[in-house]
Amino acid sequence: MTFPEPNENQDHLLFSQIEIGAGPLQPSSLSESEELQEENSQVIRLLQELLRTQAEQNKIMSQMLAQMTAQGKQRVRDLKRWQESHPYLAASCRDAANKLGHVQAEFLQNLTDQVDCTADDMLESDYAFSDFVEKFGPKMLHLNGILQMLGQLGSQTAPPTKPAPK
Repeated sequence: MTFPEPNENQDHLLFSQIEIGAGPLQPSSLSESEELQEENSQVIRLLQELLRTQAEQNKIMSQMLAQMTAQGKQRVRDLKRWQESHPYLAASCRDAANKLGHVQAEFLQNLTDQVDCTADDMLESDYAFSDFVEKFGPKMLHLNGILQMLGQLGSQTAPPTKPAPK
């Protein structure tokens, strides 16, 4: 700690100024170069520790990415196998998803019309808001789930081949 020497130009200061360093107090017997060398070696040790920690985190993240990639590839293989086993069902899912998408668009239009008509009521009344959520919430949730499932099952890019007549 160092205390500045008072002088006449600093008489406007009410309190003393103290210089506080980030490092621990050093014995006064060490020269400034030895102090600087010790501080530098401490900084180097801390940076090396940061690098080791970052390398460990990178390794863990790489493992997580590999696991997620493997799971994603497995899902794609399973979906492709299902689509190959049920080519017409996959095509039906694709068609149903397209038609249900139109239903969803109409549903969303009704929902937004309802919001336009009752927004003020919903702000003022918890009952009106709860009624809106009960009316549209479950339907929207289930409709989105069904659309997602149909979209995934019907995502086959190649058109199905017709089976040979029996």
